[in-house]
This record gives sequence, C-alpha cells and structure tokens, in this order.
Amino acid sequence: MPLWALRALGRQLLRGFAAVAAHTAALNAMGMNKQGCPICGFADVVALDEFNCTTFEICECCGYESGLEYDQDSTSEHLEKIRREWVVENICRWWGDKKSIPENWNPKKQMELASIDIPQ
Repeated sequence: MPLWALRALGRQLLRGFAAVAAHTAALNAMGMNKQGCPICGFADVVALDEFNCTTFEICECCGYESGLEYDQDSTSEHLEKIRREWVVENICRWWGDKKSIPENWNPKKQMELASIDIPQ
C-alpha cells in the first residue's frame, strides 16, 4: 500500500475515534452512562458495552431493557418518560426476584446517588 494511502487511512481512523469519543461524551452528558441503569440508577447493570452498543440487559430493579425500551440513541426526554412511568405508575416497585432486593434499598436514594432527577 502506498504511503499516501496509509496516511489517508490513519486520518480516517482518527476521525472515527474522535466521533466515538464525542458520542460517548454526549451519552454521558444526558445520563446514559455505560455502567448503571439510566432509568433507576441501579448500579449492577451494564447498559452499553465498550462499543457503546446496547447490551439487552434487563435491569433487575426497574425491569427496563437496554436495547428494547431505550438504547444509545435515546433522548433525555425519552429516558425521562420511561423513568416517570417507573416512579409514578409503578411506584418504584422492585421488578426482579424479591430475594435479590439489596438490604435497606431506597429507590429514591439510589437515583440521587446516580445523579438522576426524580420525576414528580
């Protein structure tokens, strides 16, 4: 491969890495971190993998699934709508096996610790 082609390929790769970094920063800014549920803040969930793709993991706390109810392209408004549904309609009810509820679990404190605004 000619040197000019290698340089061009290198520039394309750098632009791709910069785009991924910008996309990751945007996701983090709107509350879509890779680790933890963006709906309820439950820490034992991996919402996005290392490539910022949804994992299709179901949150044991709120029951929402990464890749089904929300994904890496979800807007903050969409996440807020789902969150409101869990808080207001489901009264922050634990979704998974009742035996797996963490000791002294407090859903509103969990959301506060995850820097998630609690819908009213």
